[in-house]
Amino acid sequence: MALMKLGALAQDVRGSLNGTVFSRNRGGAYVRSKVSPCQPISQWSGGARGIFKSISQAWSCTLTDVERGAWEAWAALHPISNVFGDAVILPGVAAYQAVNARLSQVGIAPLTDPPESWAVPDMEGLTVVSTWSGTVLVLTVTPGRALTEHEGLYVLATRPLPGSRGVLARDFRLLNSVARDIIATPYACAPAWISRFYPLAPAVDLFLGVQACVINVQTGATSAFIAVHQKIVAPAGP
Repeated sequence: MALMKLGALAQDVRGSLNGTVFSRNRGGAYVRSKVSPCQPISQWSGGARGIFKSISQAWSCTLTDVERGAWEAWAALHPISNVFGDAVILPGVAAYQAVNARLSQVGIAPLTDPPESWAVPDMEGLTVVSTWSGTVLVLTVTPGRALTEHEGLYVLATRPLPGSRGVLARDFRLLNSVARDIIATPYACAPAWISRFYPLAPAVDLFLGVQACVINVQTGATSAFIAVHQKIVAPAGP
């Protein structure tokens, strides 16, 4: 689904045309292909759907009206930025899902009440080391600052890509989802990468994309992502 930003010639577009659907929600106007729902094609997509299903059920069946109202009020005070940089106020249920899905992905129990603080200091840089010996992958991710006891890394990576091909948002896969765990630093993520992308294999002179941010495991808040597009090299000699 892609967001649309309409101008002076068109204020709204609705309906479908030749397999393309135009509509609007609280995030703004959007366009998507008209498709029939399909079953998950991997354990990872199934796991992500399971997380959102359980969180949606908790919103409907576990939270009280007072708690849902608190999330609505919190969402109104914490707008997000969409791809155009516009501030968008989420519905309370979407804010509840956004916070708790991320916590669930790192093995933390969902929050019932919205977090009091929603700020994480900048990561101050990101160092990625990626080497391939032909049999051993080394992939380490290190933030530019020391993390506190309530912080960890939230890391996404891509499959091996040729240097001539740019990295797209859809190429990234969450490495935390492999172990459902918070990631300490420096993070040696080769085992998680291999599990996530098997049977794909790295190769020297191909590229890996890595995105990372700091996540506060008490609130689900994250710092801004930093992305690195880096060539896989051979290990340095003795």
